[in-house]
Amino acid sequence: MIQGRYKRLALKLELDRFSVGGIYNLGLNYLATKTLPSIAPNRLTAIQVESSLACNLKCKMCVREYFDRGNPHLTFEKFKTIIDQFPYLRQLNLTGIGEPLLNKDIFKMVEYASKQKIYVRFTTNATLLTAQNNEKIIRSGLDELRVSLDGATARTFEDIRAGSCFKEVIENIGALNRLKQSLGASKPIIEINTVALKENINEFPQLVELAAFLNIKSIFFAGLDVEGAKYAEISSLIYKLPRPEIEEIFARTRIRAKELGVAIRLPSIIPQPRKCFLPWLTNYITLDGDLMPCCHCVDGKNRGEVIGDYSFGNLLSQEFEGIWNSDKYQHFRKRLNNGNLPHICKKCAVVSGMD
Repeated sequence: MIQGRYKRLALKLELDRFSVGGIYNLGLNYLATKTLPSIAPNRLTAIQVESSLACNLKCKMCVREYFDRGNPHLTFEKFKTIIDQFPYLRQLNLTGIGEPLLNKDIFKMVEYASKQKIYVRFTTNATLLTAQNNEKIIRSGLDELRVSLDGATARTFEDIRAGSCFKEVIENIGALNRLKQSLGASKPIIEINTVALKENINEFPQLVELAAFLNIKSIFFAGLDVEGAKYAEISSLIYKLPRPEIEEIFARTRIRAKELGVAIRLPSIIPQPRKCFLPWLTNYITLDGDLMPCCHCVDGKNRGEVIGDYSFGNLLSQEFEGIWNSDKYQHFRKRLNNGNLPHICKKCAVVSGMD
């Protein structure tokens, strides 16, 4: 239900522009997902750009502590250099490993992209949804705001997101919704993102009720990767629970969501491996300009990997056109196709079917 909305959105954005080249490129996107060629004929319509590595919280499942990259924020000048290389860009995610609202240039980035009719979203921990930031969010043209909400009670939420205040976060979300109403604004669409952990799984039905109370229409319950040094240290993965217990909670969550009209996406309980289309359809771009196949490749130190192994090039010193079908990128796509998965992909929650 939620994923289908993004497919419809991609077509709507092209029809709104009435770009013949853009519509043709959408057709090439579709063709690429069916044939998965090593040389991709299409050009990207969606990218994720890392806006910040800094954060004001210390969440138990976060990999930020493993990062030692220098500059914590993407500058507006670097941002322009990056996205100006994507003529068919229609969807932009400005979420990185940190909190986007800590970046002083975040609203300039949103405004710049919005003026080009690009659908823009990012995820926030909602602690910085002040009155001033709320007004900037609405006036910037942000299309979608995902709020990280990992518990329906203060005890659970504050235990998972160390340094946060549940009451304050709920008040902040409510204040943003009220401001939207008072200004007659239709956006940003506000959604909830919940990391599925043993600590919060029993509160999933309550989270659906909380979403309805806050007038939020959808929740993404995201699974965690099941490998990696950070996750091995915590006993929070829902996959360690008995399967019948997870199924029962998920069933109650689905029932409550249907009753309240809240769209939800729940992670898979058992592995359901599936094809990965990301290296044909999108990229994750670090604030240093490195172009990665997806966001799973950026926490290299945590996984014992070197980030550079999965960087196909750097958009601050190279042109995208010279990277997109480079030998290195083609080799990566071939490995996905023939089952000789790159090491990072063997640990991926998408490929393993755990998300």
